Amino acid sequence: MPSADANDLMRSLIADKDGGNPEWKAESERLFGPQEASAQWREFEKAGIIPPPESDLTFVSVSANIPTQELAMFQADLLTRRGKSKFIVGDIANLGVHPFIENFVKPKVSELHSFDYLIWNASELPLPDGIADIVIDRKGALWHVAFNFKDPQLLIDTFNGYHRILKPGGSLVVDNIRGFTTYVAGLSAARQADIVIKTLSGAPLSEIYPDAPMQYEPSTIDEIRRLALALPDNMKLITTISENFDIKDFGEGGLSVKIFTKK
Repeated sequence: MPSADANDLMRSLIADKDGGNPEWKAESERLFGPQEASAQWREFEKAGIIPPPESDLTFVSVSANIPTQELAMFQADLLTRRGKSKFIVGDIANLGVHPFIENFVKPKVSELHSFDYLIWNASELPLPDGIADIVIDRKGALWHVAFNFKDPQLLIDTFNGYHRILKPGGSLVVDNIRGFTTYVAGLSAARQADIVIKTLSGAPLSEIYPDAPMQYEPSTIDEIRRLALALPDNMKLITTISENFDIKDFGEGGLSVKIFTKK
């Protein structure tokens, strides 16, 4: 089930560009909504992935959509942060977030703790070098570049842009929930045909994939891996990433991510 928080917020405040149906947002947060984002933030705190509470923090989420998850992380951080915090989130699309920001974000901000929402292109972030302690890309620019554009150079450029805005030792966090690719590969031909029919009919994802594990599509890491394996020469992509970042797996189940730490 999607997070109740996400459902409630979308139903009460947000109208999407197609006429006010909030289900797309709630479905996109199946098993990773505000509650899970808050839990993941606490894990980041315990593991030292973000600065300690007495230090200042700058957080960037590059493809936030309606920033329910980012607000949850902001609120979780407020519980312990004694230094200043600056959350900078954005998306390439104008999604009508003003009611959400006014009703849910602004009451939480203060002189010491800010939350700014921008419209931007995640491949060309208008941010200074070395500003961010942590950058989040969850089903965001990297996913779209790998899945929709299948452009290895744009993927390299996007990674380089994240590297530019991170502080030395800062972390890029990329979703790595496993299982969907294996799940689809194991479906019968009849079941796969049923998926095609329901997709073309516009059925909700929860009806198309009622038994899918944790998500309705491959993770960003799955898509990057798929693109890399399809390239006749993937050494430039692999070398660029490995020379710029130390890479490790972090978390389990729905909280699984890869952490790219800036060298």
